[in-house]
Amino acid sequence: MASPTGFPADLTAWCGHEALFRMVQASAARACGDSWVNLVEDRTASRQGDDVLTLVSYCYLQGIYHSIDVIRRLDTDALLAPIGARIGVRPEQIRRFRREHRRALTDCLTHSLVGLWRLQTRGSDLAQGPVTLPSHRLYFSFLEPFYLQAQDRIDRAVVLDSMALDY
Repeated sequence: MASPTGFPADLTAWCGHEALFRMVQASAARACGDSWVNLVEDRTASRQGDDVLTLVSYCYLQGIYHSIDVIRRLDTDALLAPIGARIGVRPEQIRRFRREHRRALTDCLTHSLVGLWRLQTRGSDLAQGPVTLPSHRLYFSFLEPFYLQAQDRIDRAVVLDSMALDY
């Protein structure tokens, strides 16, 4: 199976908002932050999916990177209404979360990208659950474009937020 060479900035073009949100929720529930190791060994997280991880990942996969825009999305996206009701988050908390949980965020984005790409290329059903890959080192070459795309999306957010004046 060949991996993709390009990704749309807004992945709702591949699957729509609801499918993207469900994929992110499934990925967030298993993003334990071990990055490459977790991607191959398919371990699950020891905690429930984090609301902030879901929020940030969902926004980044739609091309929404600035922390202020992520917060604004809580008010405009009906799928995020339950998360918005549970958490009161500010832009500086989004930036802090990104710094302190970069590995888990990378895991979540990478797993979501793989799942969405499979959905796009095979017409797979999301009911199959989160992406699982056999434990084999050859899958690193398959996973690399997804992992690099996840890192790129996080880096875009860092650049956009780099002028923020929170200490």
